Amino acid sequence: MKNMKTHILSIVTDKDPAGLLRLISIITRRRFRITSITVAGCEKRGYQRTIISMLNPDGDNNSIIQLMKQIRKLINVVTVNEILS
Repeated sequence: MKNMKTHILSIVTDKDPAGLLRLISIITRRRFRITSITVAGCEKRGYQRTIISMLNPDGDNNSIIQLMKQIRKLINVVTVNEILS
């Protein structure tokens, strides 16, 4: 196994059941390995916070930056923040 780096993202989205599927789809297409997903309501009414822990097989910061840019383009995403890298 190569030098994999762990990343944790906090993503606030509209409460949309298909939104989680779109997030997972983008992450897996970019070949990140999801290790944990937590979804719960957040401080804003009508929104939910998703915390995703994942491994980056490339180990570089460029791929996580590109992933965050792609996630921000999703229609139901409000914010994306990296908690741990």
